[in-house]
Amino acid sequence: MLIVGSVEGVNSAWQRLLPINITKGIVDGKYNLEVIQPFSILKPMDEFPPITAINRTYGKKSDAVVIAQSSNLPIIAYREYGGIVFQINIIDLGTWQFLQSGLRQKEILPVLLSDIIRFISILRNKGRLVLESRKKSYSIGEEIRLKLQSFDSSLRPASGGDFYLQFENSRIPFYEIEKGVYETTITPQKPGRFIVYAQGSLGEEILKSKSLRIEIKPRATEVPELINLRLLKSIADRTGGKYYPLDSLEHWRLSDTKKHYTYARLQFNHPIFAILIILLLVIDWILRRRKGLI
Repeated sequence: MLIVGSVEGVNSAWQRLLPINITKGIVDGKYNLEVIQPFSILKPMDEFPPITAINRTYGKKSDAVVIAQSSNLPIIAYREYGGIVFQINIIDLGTWQFLQSGLRQKEILPVLLSDIIRFISILRNKGRLVLESRKKSYSIGEEIRLKLQSFDSSLRPASGGDFYLQFENSRIPFYEIEKGVYETTITPQKPGRFIVYAQGSLGEEILKSKSLRIEIKPRATEVPELINLRLLKSIADRTGGKYYPLDSLEHWRLSDTKKHYTYARLQFNHPIFAILIILLLVIDWILRRRKGLI
């Protein structure tokens, strides 16, 4: 929420909401803006035209963060109250912008308001280090590509960070691919549910992202839609085998093979065997007779 200009007539609920404590009435004067915390294009030691009118104020809430003040009176501040409440305690903001344009020869209000809107948007709830993955479930051996974005205190993309991914007991470095955008990859080798987060330094600050939950599933060895059941069953039938689906292998057992024996018996009581024996004996006698062995 962004509150700009006069807040006269607000009720007590609004008073509790605002980061700057105000009372009834507008105070005219010459208020020189002093930036005490950098934000957007507001930098300490920069010169700004004086502010001519503000809501009467008597300080700030204890949890309010003051960005700019004038003589210890808060001018620009914000606080978290069910979200970010940002307040600019300047009545005639248009006049101040006109004077600012003449002093610095450029307009700062559009940039400032744009950064404030970004600051109080949903991005603020994600933090300054945003870790993302393409999906939440992966298979063993599948490459997981993780994207990381870093932002400065004004929630603008900030480069030059040194970040790593915490995955179990490993720290995997991120590599910057463009301003404020980093990438890294991991290839898990076991199933389970894992919590990962990114952490590291951006300048002198230590930043940490919110955690991501990633599930790693066992890799399927067969994809059902890619199996041609008709072809596989045909091959099994032609080769005398049988087709078994993958999910039945856990309970599948090889059947006991039966042993087959063939018995052959030679019968020598046939007359032809007697004739062959007599013929062989006659041939042997003739050969011996010729050689003079008989």
